[in-house]
Parts: sequence; structure tokens; C-alpha cells
Amino acid sequence: MAVEIEDILTIDVVFIGVELLRDESEVARFGEAMRSDIHQTQSLIGIDSRGAALPPMRELRVPRERLNIETSQARTKILKEFPSHESDVIEFIRLAQTVIDHTDLGEALPSAFGFNTSIVYRPTSGQSAIEYLGERVFGPKRELHRGWELAAGFGTLVFLGEGYQWMMKLEPRLQQRSTEKVFLDLNLHIAEARLPEADEMEHLALTLWSRAHTLIEEIDNE
Repeated sequence: MAVEIEDILTIDVVFIGVELLRDESEVARFGEAMRSDIHQTQSLIGIDSRGAALPPMRELRVPRERLNIETSQARTKILKEFPSHESDVIEFIRLAQTVIDHTDLGEALPSAFGFNTSIVYRPTSGQSAIEYLGERVFGPKRELHRGWELAAGFGTLVFLGEGYQWMMKLEPRLQQRSTEKVFLDLNLHIAEARLPEADEMEHLALTLWSRAHTLIEEIDNE
């Protein structure tokens, strides 16, 4: 029985240390290329987990494309909501490349970049998500403490492969203990100071997409 995918929430690409669409003229040219109005808001200065001030962030939205762009001096995230097919991934990369093409970066390069996708699925076992994850992901270590019974689990796993870092986050949807729905977030991180070409971005985004769906099937069939 195939796993039921409830929602594919997002796919995104993140560039660390570069700001895209930095001024109004670039935003205007991007809007012309998209043939769409760009909805723009700006946040106040935020605080990170260590108490350090974050630079102001602007959010640009292209509603017709379900495309969000969060950009600041610290990083730029380009995100597409609710992709459903590989064709959506290819279109997403085309849109991301359009954002890059309408920014004059000069000699600026990201210090690293990466891709993320978030998926909600319903396991075939009928268990609650937290019991299911405890059994499927952490079950082989159930004897770590012989006096304890493994009842549940969720968490983050990090893998190194193909020269990249993969980070997989698994938890009950909205962290609800009673839900059967599992939230999977998969990150592909490339710690290289460069801006990838469009064909490489497409390859990496499709690899992430395929790997996320394969992992769901493999976890469910453990």
C-alpha cells in the first residue's frame, strides 16, 4: 500500500549572505518580467536565537505563482507554496533564476546555498505519528536503556553524502501527539561560496524532491 501524501507544503532555495532584488528598480524590472504586481512588505529588525540583531527583511510575494521571496543582507529565500509535480519544481527553478537575473550582484557571492522541501504524509500503519516515528526511526535503539520502554519519538537526522549535507526533520504534524500525520522537512546544504547555474539548481532541486519521496516510502516500509 502506497503512503498517502497529504500535502507538499513548500520547496525553496536559500542563498546565505546575499540580498537579491535589493532596490525598487530591480523589483520593478522583476515585476515586468513576471507580468505581475509584486506585493512587498518589510519587517522590523529581529533577534536570532543567540540574542544578536538581525538585519531588516523584506518579503516579496507573487500571488499568481505562489512565490515568496524573503530577502535581507543575511540571506535570501525563494519559496514556492504547494508544488505537486516535478514540473512545478522545474518551474520554480525558472522563477528563482528570474529573481537572480534581475539582481545586480556585482562580485557578491553567497557563502553557502541549499534547498528545502516540506511534506506531510499519513503512514500506512494507522499508528499515531509519534508512535510510528519512534518505532520506524528509533526502534533499532529501543534497548539503549533496558529499564525503559520505547513509546514514541521524533527528531532530526543529519547525513553526509555525495559531498553534501542532508538534514531530515521528522515530527508529528504541528507537534500534535494524537495526529497520524507526519511532517518531513528535508534540507540539502552545499557549503560552497558560489552561485549555482540554473541547470545545476534544477538538478539539485529535483534530487531533493526525489529523495524526499523515496525517504517517505523507505521509512514507511521499515
